[in-house]
This record gives sequence, C-alpha cells and structure tokens, in this order.
Amino acid sequence: MHILPSAQISFVERDRLTVKIRTERLELESLPEPLVPDYCRLFGNPAAMEKYRDGQPWAVERTGARLDIWQTRWREHDPFSSLAVRKRGDNQFIGQVVLGHGERPGQSELAYVFEPSAWGQHYGTEAVTAVVNDYAPELATRECFRYKLEGAPFESIVATSRLDNWASVKILTGLGMREIGEEQVDGGHIRRKYTIATATLKDRLTEAGAAPWSKRVAFSCRRA
Repeated sequence: MHILPSAQISFVERDRLTVKIRTERLELESLPEPLVPDYCRLFGNPAAMEKYRDGQPWAVERTGARLDIWQTRWREHDPFSSLAVRKRGDNQFIGQVVLGHGERPGQSELAYVFEPSAWGQHYGTEAVTAVVNDYAPELATRECFRYKLEGAPFESIVATSRLDNWASVKILTGLGMREIGEEQVDGGHIRRKYTIATATLKDRLTEAGAAPWSKRVAFSCRRA
C-alpha cells in the first residue's frame, strides 16, 4: 500500500470551487484556465495517450468539449472533476488526475494521464495517491461537501487499466483497489476494472491519524 507524506488540501468557494492539493513534490489544482493549452497538448500526444481509454490521441475539439464539462463542474461547485498536476519546484505542468462521475449513483471514476517526460519518477503514484488516500475520503466525510453523485452519497471509486499498462496496475493495486473484472473498450482493448469503497478509505485515514507516522490533512471549508 502506498504510504506517502501528508497531502495538504484546501478549497475556497467564490464564483467557482477552487481546490489545491500539495504533496512533497507536486501541486494539484482545479483546472486553472491558463493550463487549457497544456491539456490540449497532453491529450493530443500519441505517446501519452497510447494506453489511456481507447489508446488514441484526442483532437483539440474533443479535448475542448471535455474541458468544458470539467470547468462547468468546478463552476457549479462540483468537486468531482479534473485536477491539473504541476511540479512545485518549477511549476511545470506534467499531467492530470480526474476523480469524476461514475456509471452509477454514488460512484466516482478515477482516471489519469501524464506527460511522457514525467514517467519513471513516481509522480503518477504521488499524485494519484494524494487524490485517493486524502482527497476522496475528505469528500466522503466533510459536511461542507453535500454534493452527491447522481443523487447518492459518494460510496466508491472505480478505475480501469489496460492489461499491459503495468505502471497503472501497480498504482491501483498499491492503493488497495481490488480487481472486479474486465471490459472491452473502443479499439478492442481489454481493460481490467478496479474498485475501492470510500468507507475503506475513511477507515484508513482514521488509522493513519492515530499512527506514529500520522498523515495530517489540512482542509479548509469556507466561502471567501
């Protein structure tokens, strides 16, 4: 199981919900407008997209349509959306993690993609671990997040990975997600499906708070 230094989480509600998650080396933020060109470059990169969804790079129009959905969610104070990932040292954009809406009420789907230049340095593990181990259980617990997923409380996370994407499989299984089957997506690719309950994540966070290596999450809930 991935145990990393504490993630510091904050959010401010103004005309939109702004979320920031800081880890040892990274900052994740609720899709800042200046990063839209970076998203288009990332989703248009064949190497980055080879094992993401159907394995095909996205046209600018497709990326723009998806960005509109994610931005609308942040404007509507919906915390289940895309988080841009940047390195804290030089503010370089290296990828994105989305804890989005799933296929059924109460379910969130986890997905992520990173620039090839960031591979092999455990940035993916660090970012995804912060979202699953710290951000997700806070969303499932805090009174300030009354938003529900299709009318139901946030109860589980699902994610898929191609059979040959060993790096992604390692991240998901390292987080304690269990395999629940396989599915075929466009392009004929087979993807394994994984899940974890938010109750498990909340219990884990409670146990971590009582441990000697205690992970502390700084989380503010206020309207500015």
